[in-house]
Amino acid sequence: MPKRKQRHFAHKPKKLKRAAQSPPKDPRWKTMICRNLGDCPFGGRCQFLHKEDGPVYLKAVDIEKKKDAHSKKVQALHTLLKKLHPEGSQKALDVEEEINKTVREYNETKPRGDHYYDLHGMTRNGAEAYIEEIVVEMKKSLVKRASIETGCGKHSKWNIPTIKDLLIAKNSNDIRISCDQWNPGILILTIL
Repeated sequence: MPKRKQRHFAHKPKKLKRAAQSPPKDPRWKTMICRNLGDCPFGGRCQFLHKEDGPVYLKAVDIEKKKDAHSKKVQALHTLLKKLHPEGSQKALDVEEEINKTVREYNETKPRGDHYYDLHGMTRNGAEAYIEEIVVEMKKSLVKRASIETGCGKHSKWNIPTIKDLLIAKNSNDIRISCDQWNPGILILTIL
């Protein structure tokens, strides 16, 4: 008797329902805007957001606009820091303080949700102090996990992710900081 070909489709409504409900494996599914500008070859199978995704797409557009405006402000402050003030001077320290304050204020708006912190642009000292405050607040409010966006060091001196490396070295008996498996520019802060 010849072998039957194996079929890959559901025969019963129960199997159809289960297939339709299975979540995507990548948690970033439909969280970022598609860069194909309306000419996406993947259509409905695209892992990125399109106008057809409605309110989720509009929220992502709003987040990108806010992040872009924030990034421009922080970049302008870094340019001022590099050009106008010698390192260690009071003016340089004031600009560094303004940079760190700007990043903190951006995070207070919670553009990516609770317990997500974007440290792009912060100074090493500013990031270190901010993480210590975040850990204290997490312990107080019994939050066990937070995402810390540091980037991969593309805009750092010599392309070394100094803030990321500094934070990973902070692992201790009560906290663990590790790289996100899906995005090397994000760290996962866990209270043990």
